[in-house]
Amino acid sequence: MDPANDQVGTEVVFEDENLRVWILDLPPQASSPWHTHRAPYRYVVTRAGPVATEYQDGRLEYQDDKVGDSCRRSDNEPHRLVNLGDSVYQNVIVEFLDPHG
Repeated sequence: MDPANDQVGTEVVFEDENLRVWILDLPPQASSPWHTHRAPYRYVVTRAGPVATEYQDGRLEYQDDKVGDSCRRSDNEPHRLVNLGDSVYQNVIVEFLDPHG
């Protein structure tokens, strides 16, 4: 576990001084690396499925994400996303790097 990791997605597809945009692809039953968000962010689901956010203390937050579901968060607690489904899960993560942007 490396909670200091700031790789919050699979790949960065856009970045400027205000925003960083990631694609997160999770194969069936896979998880993202443990990571911490360094900036407020919003994610939008582009491939649906059941997932769970796992925290270092063992807590799990279950979600059954649908395409288009979106959430804005500003927490920076170390976590990882686990794909509980039998198909690829995907979302787009937009990090708001400029607190005034």
